[in-house]
Amino acid sequence: MPIVKRLVSPVLTNTELIKLKRQARVYKVLFGRIINIIVTLSIMLAFYYYRNLVSDILDETKASYSVLYQQINTLSESFGRWCNKGIDSVEISGLKNLDKQEIISTMYKLDGNDNVQMLGSVKDMHDNILSIPLIKSVLIRRVIWNNKIFINIKERNVIATVKDKLTSQAFLLDDEGVKINYNAGIKFDNLPIIEDSEHPEKLIAIYEYLKEKNVYDKIYGFSMVSQRRWNIRFKNNLIVKLPAKEWQDSIDILLHIDERVNLFAKDNTMTYIDLRIPGKIFLK
Repeated sequence: MPIVKRLVSPVLTNTELIKLKRQARVYKVLFGRIINIIVTLSIMLAFYYYRNLVSDILDETKASYSVLYQQINTLSESFGRWCNKGIDSVEISGLKNLDKQEIISTMYKLDGNDNVQMLGSVKDMHDNILSIPLIKSVLIRRVIWNNKIFINIKERNVIATVKDKLTSQAFLLDDEGVKINYNAGIKFDNLPIIEDSEHPEKLIAIYEYLKEKNVYDKIYGFSMVSQRRWNIRFKNNLIVKLPAKEWQDSIDILLHIDERVNLFAKDNTMTYIDLRIPGKIFLK
């Protein structure tokens, strides 16, 4: 019988396989970098030898490019003029005490020839409108395709007129305690009057409580005594003296009395109610 020899192929261990794979990756990366260097050098050499040709091509197309740039600039200027042309209409919402004309007047300015023109920037319009003391916030939206402006105004919630006893000057107070210098005229004549120009913001807590109890609209004015407590004068000339502390309880007592004798009615003959001492009520 013929003799058959069995060939045994060498088997690589795992360590040797890992080593071969690492070498292959290194060679692949190295080969890729060499190719990149060759390509880069080729481009640089080509540009160096053909730089005169490239310069000639740029010179030939320079005129055409300048014409294109001029056309782009013309279109940009035309679009800008179209965006900044006169506004066809202005829609304002949220006004309570202010007039529409008072808002619109802030959107214009005088140019160098003393001609009136509308502000081109929405930001300038926003800042000018917000400079009106009675305005708390403003939102402006401009619709270019129909050349219309939408303005949403949020006015400050004015709760009283503050009068200085010494100078007789008056300003307004909102529900956040902010003093507002604004020529109110007769717009706010129905609001209570505060006879204390130094610390009118101390009234805010009492205002909120009286507003919650639906009594605030029956009040004519407030006066602070010794920088500690408040006297309230109602529209029927009834004067209520509140304590410096626990005034909420005193107001509750006042409302309880009103349920029985209708204190705030016009025909009420009572002059004042003194609630300064806890647990005691003095009437006249």
